[in-house]
Amino acid sequence: MRYDCYFTSTKGSHHLENEDSVYINDGIIIIADGMGGECCGEIASSIAVKTMSEVLQEKLYGLSSEPMIGKLLLEATAKADEAISQYIGLHRDALGMGTTVLVAILKGCKLYLAWCGDSRCYLYEENEVSLLTKDHSFVQELVDAGELGENEAISHPDSNIITRFVGGGSDMCRPDFKCLEIPDSTLLILCSDGLSGYCRKDEIEHVIQNTDDVENLPVTLRELAIRKGSDDDITIVVLRSETYPPHPPERSFFTRLKRKIKERF
Repeated sequence: MRYDCYFTSTKGSHHLENEDSVYINDGIIIIADGMGGECCGEIASSIAVKTMSEVLQEKLYGLSSEPMIGKLLLEATAKADEAISQYIGLHRDALGMGTTVLVAILKGCKLYLAWCGDSRCYLYEENEVSLLTKDHSFVQELVDAGELGENEAISHPDSNIITRFVGGGSDMCRPDFKCLEIPDSTLLILCSDGLSGYCRKDEIEHVIQNTDDVENLPVTLRELAIRKGSDDDITIVVLRSETYPPHPPERSFFTRLKRKIKERF
């Protein structure tokens, strides 16, 4: 299994800097959405992405079992939490900063996911979008309790309150983990809440159904989020799975990769 990969990461209209960070390489995708104010949010997400990518690059090779990869993802998240805490200890003005994290590892037809916070991963298959992650947020707890409908969650005034994040210590940094098989000819959409916090699942589904060129899909989804009122940083990664013959010509894991451009608007 190989994947075409396209992505965009865009500064929000009210931010001085893009507080999202993204890493894509060798079957590893990391999206981190920083919080804690200008500069601090960007630093937190950058620390998380740097720390986690280094741990995964060093130790992932040769691992194939679900328990081992799950353990490694938990270790990488814990190390990122420690690194952010150490930074806060040296910079008291950074107190309260942290970041959400969404990590995807692709090995053959298997997708390994770990997340902490409200960045999301969607699967598009047979003209339908399904959500593979579940937000760690106050609003999600209301939905789980039956006190709020999913469509009402987007407009809830406390939709920005997350209940788990990296940088808050072991009590707050408790990622979820799952493993699943990815069918051929499907799309994965990984994003920060600059998209998912403003657009319903059916709206994202409609855009995918009506976008012929997958290469332009991240930008098209970004434009949808902006039309829906998003003034947050927006990061969107789109992966299209493809199956090749058993012995294809030598090529990278991601057959095509569009480099990140931090755009301003």
